Amino acid sequence: MPKPRRIELPVQLLVEGNDQRNFFEAFIEHLSLENIQVQDFGGVSELRGFLRAFVDAPDFRSIVQSVGIVRDAETSATGAFQSVRSSLENAGLPVPDRPEKRTDTSPAVTALILPTKTAGVCWRRSFAKALRLPRWMNASMVFSSVSNSCRTCLSVDQTRLVPVSI
Repeated sequence: MPKPRRIELPVQLLVEGNDQRNFFEAFIEHLSLENIQVQDFGGVSELRGFLRAFVDAPDFRSIVQSVGIVRDAETSATGAFQSVRSSLENAGLPVPDRPEKRTDTSPAVTALILPTKTAGVCWRRSFAKALRLPRWMNASMVFSSVSNSCRTCLSVDQTRLVPVSI
C-alpha cells in the first residue's frame, strides 16, 4: 500500500494508481489550478488502509479542507461507491450520499467513480467521450479543448473542489 505523501495543500485529490495520478496532475497543471495536491492511494483494495494513514498524518486536521476520491468502477459503479463509503466511514471521514455529491462538512468529501474498461473502452476514452472529443485526440488536444470550450472540470475556490461548467 502506498503511504500518503506529506500533506502540503488544503485540497487533496486521492486517485487510484499512477495513470490517474499522472493524468490529474497534468490536467490540474494545464488548467493552472492551485491548492490541489494529488495522491495515489494504490489499488482499490488499498484505499481503506491509505485513508486511515492519511487522516492520522500530522498535518491532516490543520491543513486539509477538502478531499476528493477518484476510483474506477471496476465491475460495478454502485459497488465501487459503496466500497469508497465504507473506507471513508472506517477512517472517520464524512461520507457523501452519492457520487459527485460534496458533503457539507469539514473536511468536505467528494467521490468520483470513473467508468472502467468496458467493451475495450478505458476511462481515458470515456473521459474524452464525455467531453465529446474524438478517440484519436492526444492528451494535449484534450487539455486544449477542455480549456477552450466545454470546460467541465474541477475548479478551486481557494480551498475546496467545486464542479464547474463554463
